[in-house]
Amino acid sequence: MPEPPKNPNFDAAPDDSLTRKEPIAKLSDAQRILVPKKPLAQPPPNPIFDAASGGALLGKDTIARASEAERLKVLNSALPGLLERAKAKPRIDQFLPYLLIRSFAGDLGARPYSVTTALTAGLGGTPDIWVAAGDPASSPAIPPDRGNLVTVGQPTTVYAHVWNLGRAPVVGATIEFYHLKNYGLFLPSFVPQPSDLNLIGMAKVDLAPRSSKECHKLVKCPAAWTPAPLQTPILQTAILVARISGIGDPIGNDPYQPSANRHVAIRAMAVIGTIITPVQIPP
Repeated sequence: MPEPPKNPNFDAAPDDSLTRKEPIAKLSDAQRILVPKKPLAQPPPNPIFDAASGGALLGKDTIARASEAERLKVLNSALPGLLERAKAKPRIDQFLPYLLIRSFAGDLGARPYSVTTALTAGLGGTPDIWVAAGDPASSPAIPPDRGNLVTVGQPTTVYAHVWNLGRAPVVGATIEFYHLKNYGLFLPSFVPQPSDLNLIGMAKVDLAPRSSKECHKLVKCPAAWTPAPLQTPILQTAILVARISGIGDPIGNDPYQPSANRHVAIRAMAVIGTIITPVQIPP
């Protein structure tokens, strides 16, 4: 049988054909493989860990040195006072969300406001509740205007223009949309009771802090509102209510009183359409 081909690994064994040569199994080759010709690159200096005992920056003024520890000690002693001063600031200047649905143009959330302020702003109520004809599934994300009237029996989409004037963002704020069960005349001092309201729907929204243009959004109610027939031929108005709340900024006291709570706003809408025919009682 023919001889197998030469193998530089096994032939380097004692008494083999390559014993006098320098095969890969020789010590010199092993040294070349295991020991690199150039030293490995050193990691970049670290100002924290290099200041440890025996580190490259030993003796220099780093975060681990006594002088830096003294500066941190001064900061720690001053921090409680700084936090107390921050708490003394108005909420709108703290790192907190500051949710708002305006009751009048130029409203920045200061409460309470007077009836005179509301009268000066207008009898219609908030500029931040909008309406558009049609179901929310087909109505635009931003209608061309905020709407001036609603029609009996016609599905209507309700919107709320909500704001965050705080320094902190808010995630998942809840917006509630209501309508008053009965039509009536709206006065600036009117405060609805929970038992007088029907919930139309709810929505969620994320708002950036006031330093961003994303601090306010027009939010669509996901459920349609269909105005009921009128009770009398006299001009009637429908009352819409919107509220907003979020983590770090709940509704709070006076939950349905716009003059005392910036989270809630009311708007009166003129209603047109069919009048309920009075029931005829036989003689």
